[in-house]
Amino acid sequence: MRIIILGPVVCKQSSGGVAVFNESLFDGFVSLGDNVQIISISKSDRIHNIVIGNGKKCPNSIPFFTKKIAIEIKKYKPDVVVSSLQYSLGIKLYKRLWPHAKYVQVLHGYPCPVNGWLKSKVVNSVAKYSRKHFDYLVTVSYVS
Repeated sequence: MRIIILGPVVCKQSSGGVAVFNESLFDGFVSLGDNVQIISISKSDRIHNIVIGNGKKCPNSIPFFTKKIAIEIKKYKPDVVVSSLQYSLGIKLYKRLWPHAKYVQVLHGYPCPVNGWLKSKVVNSVAKYSRKHFDYLVTVSYVS
């Protein structure tokens, strides 16, 4: 199976939980014999991934690269696209350019008033958007 993972990777600039999750997911698919690639705004320190933009970490710039991401998806011709964080904002364009894949959104958290009202509202809005446009929605939080 051909799989693309969209999201951050472990690198010198940062190595948060989502980046570790993405590279672990990559390793799992590779161990099963799948053909896997990660598209990110940063170059991984460990794996060879597709870097969009100038390679400098700036998560707020991801929405400006959705067309480049969509073009990379179309070139790769995946069966499955797994997306996290801001990389998911281009889902409509991704599906328009490559409608043959199944698209999976991974939510890395859950809405909780303890984290703040605004953050809770934003996470709920993203979840509603994801349910509408992705084929599958997965959460990695025990609570959610």
